[in-house]
Amino acid sequence: MPVRILNNRKRYSSLLIALLVGLVNGLLFVVLIPPWQHYDEANHFEYAWLMAKRGGIPAPDEYSRSMRLAVARSMIQNEFFRGMNYMPDLNPAAGPVWIGPISQLSNPPLYYALVSLPLRYLRGQKIEFQLMVGRLVSFLLYLVTILAAWGVVTEITPPGHLLRLLVPVTIAFLPGFTDCMTSMNNDSAAVALVSLCLWGCVRMVRQGISVVNLLWCMSTAILTLLVKETAYMAIPLFLVAFVLAVFRRSYQWLAWIILGAGVIGAGLVVFSWGDSAGWYRSTSQKTFTRGVNPQAVDGKHVFQLDASAADTPAWIPSLFQPVLVIHPKENSEVSFTLGSWMWADRQTRARMPILGDGYNIHTKYVDIGVEPSFYSYTVTVPTDNGVRLWVSLDPTPDDPETTIYYDALVLVEGLRTANEPPENDLAEGESGIWGGAPFTNLLRNPSAERAGLRVTPWLDDLGARFLPDHSRPSLLVSYALDWHGAGWQYLMTIDKLLRTFWAQFGWGHVELLGYKPYRLFALLSLLGIFGAGTWFVRRLLRKRQLPWDIIALFAVLMLGIWAGTLSRGAIYLGITRLYLPVARNAYPAIIPTVTLLSIGWLELLTLPSFLPSWRKYHFQSPSLSGS
Repeated sequence: MPVRILNNRKRYSSLLIALLVGLVNGLLFVVLIPPWQHYDEANHFEYAWLMAKRGGIPAPDEYSRSMRLAVARSMIQNEFFRGMNYMPDLNPAAGPVWIGPISQLSNPPLYYALVSLPLRYLRGQKIEFQLMVGRLVSFLLYLVTILAAWGVVTEITPPGHLLRLLVPVTIAFLPGFTDCMTSMNNDSAAVALVSLCLWGCVRMVRQGISVVNLLWCMSTAILTLLVKETAYMAIPLFLVAFVLAVFRRSYQWLAWIILGAGVIGAGLVVFSWGDSAGWYRSTSQKTFTRGVNPQAVDGKHVFQLDASAADTPAWIPSLFQPVLVIHPKENSEVSFTLGSWMWADRQTRARMPILGDGYNIHTKYVDIGVEPSFYSYTVTVPTDNGVRLWVSLDPTPDDPETTIYYDALVLVEGLRTANEPPENDLAEGESGIWGGAPFTNLLRNPSAERAGLRVTPWLDDLGARFLPDHSRPSLLVSYALDWHGAGWQYLMTIDKLLRTFWAQFGWGHVELLGYKPYRLFALLSLLGIFGAGTWFVRRLLRKRQLPWDIIALFAVLMLGIWAGTLSRGAIYLGITRLYLPVARNAYPAIIPTVTLLSIGWLELLTLPSFLPSWRKYHFQSPSLSGS
């Protein structure tokens, strides 16, 4: 008996250390971060408060005037608006008092139902105290995530493995993650549920299907649908784990065949070929935005937009393309001329292609007929603050039942003759002569001659219902394939994700002090990724057994969640407001992400010959680590 107790203490010592670190670190963040200084914290609090006060799920337009007034006063007292040149009206003539830019009342209800339970007994207490109690609910979910991290690593490593301590303690110490997980925000529930689902899936793959494992995985996966869209990757995670668990050990080859066939089959069902390559679609029209037309001016194809089809979301143009970024030039300005051949299936008045410069949009309305006619206009853009250019097709004709056609779009720098169309050298319209002078078209695929991918219409519509901002999956596919037009935003997004993943606070605007501290975090990240790659290649070359089933689970979660986070700013490339996503949307993949980095760090420590003692901490595959 004493030996068993001693072994249990050794087994759980890493968990106790990680929970202790999380307990201290988490409570510090709960108490020290000023009230309301997290993403949309006041609006999340409103949802839970209304549930506690009135019971049931509140309507999307529901609010309590007294509660909003109390929150707004608290925000003022706690200097939320310092440096913003804005102060909310505490007695508006109409509508509620302002407490945040985005209402959260359309969110799934599970997290808010949890927070509302203690709030039911705190009526009459100070609003800041109620907020702190709500943060404590998130804090408990933070501890659950640390527990799940320990559980996952324990399932895939042998007793005494350093990863059992390193992974959960790293998660508990991570400042950006702790800040997010101790805020009044449904991210905490999303992260905790996905982490528990991952733990259950790893157990099921390692130990096989049992009633406990199956119920564990299914229940946590289904509950994510009641929390937040960033957690929905738990559903495919469970499906992959179920297949791997059914066909274990000597039959695992059959699981890979099934999963491979499923991926290929899903690709054939999800994607179709024929949309306009290089252009981002938000239109819900069932037909392609690219079609063969006998009236085509250049080549055989044209852009075709059904004006009666709704755009998803409504504030995004039907079709757009990011063009280029101009860095700030002091006391300078640049002129651009945008032209297009346009016609319709009936006479109407419609809007020409739009040129956006990051501050304003430029266009004009023209009368168009059933025969192609050329239209153009010139704008001058100041570049003292830098600009980004995009071109949108959003005709909004007088007759909404009209189909509008475009061909041979052209965007060039400088002033060109308005009443004379350009002469293109090639069918794709990438260069030519305009007004007697040569030009290079800044637009890609300006005549719709090149086809690209889109998502099958019914799946495109379904995805738009669940994705953030109701982005269409087809738009995200175009973004993922558009390094030429969006590569600059990829780099800005990666930088923003790096900073917010490690240590950027508030609403993503409070940074660490010191001389470029984020370079250290970038170095740590690169070393972890490089080390993990080294670990994989070394084991592959030495023909050591790799934990392919665990790698598959981690890959599903990481690729799905991180890809979704990286592409979250894509939809904003077609409007004046530019948005860069933050790492809180990727935190549901915190366990595989930190495990990957930790494997890399430990692997690099084994490379120098003067550190042989670290070699015993090699990450081992499940088949080598025992049960």
